[in-house]
This record gives sequence, structure tokens and C-alpha cells, in this order.
Amino acid sequence: MFLVDVKLGRSPIHGWGVFARTRITAGTRTWEFVPGVDQLLDPAAVAGARDDLRSLLVHYTYLHPVLKKRVLCGDIAKFMNHSRTPSIRGTSAPDGGYDVAIRDIEIGEELTVDYQEFDDADLMAKMAGDAP
Repeated sequence: MFLVDVKLGRSPIHGWGVFARTRITAGTRTWEFVPGVDQLLDPAAVAGARDDLRSLLVHYTYLHPVLKKRVLCGDIAKFMNHSRTPSIRGTSAPDGGYDVAIRDIEIGEELTVDYQEFDDADLMAKMAGDAP
């Protein structure tokens, strides 16, 4: 769940994105896993879902590298876009983890993460049963 003031908006990166409504300073916790808001899904259950649901779940979840479960964010965090030069970096703690701003983020700036830091596509496919 976001801990900073953000809004959903059209992204120049891809579709929708998450934008800062206030200035966020480097080192600020921006998001944390909150049980009951954010959900942990069994990868086998996602893999066994009907095609349309599976497609949505794979698109809007990420595989937690420690818990080996898919995380479905209960807020607009699911719309965070990828960047090779992200503004946010996550942790993968056993409690679900949290994200931190790795540099100052200005009002109106899109918050981004590097998907490859936490969501390896090959590992996701293996966990979901989609790859050998």
C-alpha cells in the first residue's frame, strides 16, 4: 500500500502510471506490503486459472522472490512502470517487503521500478508451470 501521496495518470512510458502528488525525498518509504490490502497468490492457482483471469493476474502481479508467491497490490501500485533507471527500489523481506525512493522525486514525476530487480520472467514462468 502506498505510504506517499500519488495519483494514477496516463504514462509516456506505457498506458497508465503512478505519479507523485508531493515531492518525495530519497530514502522515503513509498510502499509496503499490507496484509488484507495486498494479496499473496499461489503461483499454481494462477497457472490453473482460466485464460482471461490468468492473463490479468500475470500482468498485474509479480513473483515475490523470497515468499515464492505472486503479489497482487491492492492499490494503484500495480500500475508502476518499468525503467532501467528507476526512482524506486524494493526490498524482498519475508513480511512482504517495502519500497524506497532511491532519489528525490518531484511533483508530477512518474514513479518507476526496474522489473528485473524483483520479477525474473524465467522464474515466474517456472513457478507458474509455463516453462520447463
